[in-house]
Amino acid sequence: MSEINLNKRKRNDEKKKCSLCNSMFSNIGNRNKHMQKAHGVDNRTNVCLVKCPLCEADFKTLTNVCEHISNKHNVQLIKESTAFDSLHEFKTWKRNIEKEDLFFFVVQKLVGNKTYYVYYRSGSSRTTGSGKRMKWSQTFKTGKIYPAGMTTTNVDGHITVEFRRTHVGHTLNMKFLPLSKEERDELAGKIKSGVTFERILDDIRKSVTSTESVNRFHAVDKRNLHNIKRDYDLDRDIVHTNDAFTTEIWVQEQMLLKEKSPVAYFKMQGCEKEGPLLKDDFMIVIMTPYQINVLSKYATDRICVDSTHGTTSHDFQLTTLLVVDEFGAGCPVAFCLSNRIDTVAMSRFFLSVKEKVDLITTKVLMSDDTSTYINAWSNIMSNPDYSC
Repeated sequence: MSEINLNKRKRNDEKKKCSLCNSMFSNIGNRNKHMQKAHGVDNRTNVCLVKCPLCEADFKTLTNVCEHISNKHNVQLIKESTAFDSLHEFKTWKRNIEKEDLFFFVVQKLVGNKTYYVYYRSGSSRTTGSGKRMKWSQTFKTGKIYPAGMTTTNVDGHITVEFRRTHVGHTLNMKFLPLSKEERDELAGKIKSGVTFERILDDIRKSVTSTESVNRFHAVDKRNLHNIKRDYDLDRDIVHTNDAFTTEIWVQEQMLLKEKSPVAYFKMQGCEKEGPLLKDDFMIVIMTPYQINVLSKYATDRICVDSTHGTTSHDFQLTTLLVVDEFGAGCPVAFCLSNRIDTVAMSRFFLSVKEKVDLITTKVLMSDDTSTYINAWSNIMSNPDYSC
């Protein structure tokens, strides 16, 4: 290859290289996209978006911004160097620095064995969506480039750090700091155990002993708790926006409990015909192990059956099976949620109960004045001595 061609190829390669971080790309278009997203520089219009955080002046590189801040604003930018024997030691040090200075650093890029960290409000937000109408995602980014940052070099597990510690152009605000993993784990544990958001927030506020002791954890709000609930998959109410899918997922989870599962029977609406139930029928029968024991103990004396009508948005009906204990108190021992109450549906309900406790012989069956319950009971169980 001639010297002319070599020089031409070298010039083309230089055009594909990012002038800010020396990253190489397959074409100029990809380089331009990288420089706009990673560094805020739009080469396509020759508009420089790297702004001074103090006066809005435009620059092409972070180095130019730092020189400008030092020369024009008389701000001394402190640089520190340190080293660590392991990545764990570095991360511990980084967390302590962030708590001390009330700032947080995120990885901007990885180049070989070097990792570049920047202040996480540095740069511009990115659009989401496609087509002509783009949406801006909610962000804490300011559109400016800040001099503070870190560059680490990893050599066989040993970490050296070049740290630009000086922060300019933004205020100290704890709400912009993320919670640590330990803090998020602690809050997730409380949410999982059923502690309300109001109680969690009250306890956090009461833990403040003085203004000097206030830290990021004390600034937790409901938005943080909702994000933790989502990220840790603790919100069972929004497993799926469709009630049918949510119910089916819950039933599948309960069935994993095997003999301890409270689901005695389940028929999803829209599934194929199953026994006497039709395709459009829905039924779920709930009996906990405790309810099974209570039913077995008191069923021989009295059985009570009652239903409520139209209590859900789906117009399903709840049927409850009760027994009376030695103190004369009614004890619910089985629940059936179904789309209809007739002899066919109630027969399937009582069959599910029978499959749990075998044949029930009772003296008295108490229900309303309809014959639905007595007919269904007689079809599945033995006839009671009395019905009323």
